[in-house]
Amino acid sequence: DELLRYLHILDTLAYESLTAQVKYFEEKPQNQDPSNILHLKRIAIKKYMCFFEVKKSLLKSSDFIDINKFEISNKNEVFKLIIHSNITHFLNLLFTNLDPTLPDLQKVDINSFFNYIVPPTLMKHGKVWDLYLNLRVQLYISKLNKNPQKNLYRNMFPKIMVEGPSNYKENYIKVRNIIKRSPEDADKLMKEFKWEKFVEEMFKYIYILVNELGMPLLHKFTSITSITSIKASPISSTSSPRVVIFNDASKKVGDSNAKKRRIADDEEDDDISSDNLDDYSSASKRRNISHR
Repeated sequence: DELLRYLHILDTLAYESLTAQVKYFEEKPQNQDPSNILHLKRIAIKKYMCFFEVKKSLLKSSDFIDINKFEISNKNEVFKLIIHSNITHFLNLLFTNLDPTLPDLQKVDINSFFNYIVPPTLMKHGKVWDLYLNLRVQLYISKLNKNPQKNLYRNMFPKIMVEGPSNYKENYIKVRNIIKRSPEDADKLMKEFKWEKFVEEMFKYIYILVNELGMPLLHKFTSITSITSIKASPISSTSSPRVVIFNDASKKVGDSNAKKRRIADDEEDDDISSDNLDDYSSASKRRNISHR
């Protein structure tokens, strides 16, 4: 019970952190007022740090939340409680100082993608595996630029790749062959595998996923002001530069999820569906996500 209380609190703080980051990323490319952008960035950083400090205090960890470390019977249900937290942490690792235009993935582990931010219902989805492959490529390029290692190409793109659906295996071989022609030419690979496209696809996935997950239950009943008033201490039993634009994404996330919660007050949450990932282009049109 205590662990679940902690996870509910962290779920709410992580959700607030995510919406603040989305708002900042939405406004940054198109807003001409530097003071407003700085204000949004400060809000996003403050909300993330609040989440980070509370998580570190409650769970004694600053890393991803791993449900396998806890004795939990219904892990699928708990996964929904922790995925906001893990997505927020993942974004913080992915974008240094909240800047999606600067590729620096030195702190990102390729295994964290499937281990922490992909729900079980999407593990075999082709689009998710495509994104995973793109992440692997961007990690490879980042390592070439920052910390080149001997046999890096062979280690990150081994000849034998057995995991993943059949279309992923085909795409993996194609990508591997492209990299094989210039395995140490980071500039050439950056032109071939554009960072901006990867960021766009990653944001689309995260945006859709956050919508599918819905608003945290605790967020529905408790204002974030009271939540963030919790100091970083355990709770007692009594208490291209213009890459992706979300057109008022944070408001849409909140509004659409609030509506879903009102309709489904007495129903259990549905499983995360893979239908919304079948067509990224149509999802982009529905939510007015544009590449600039």
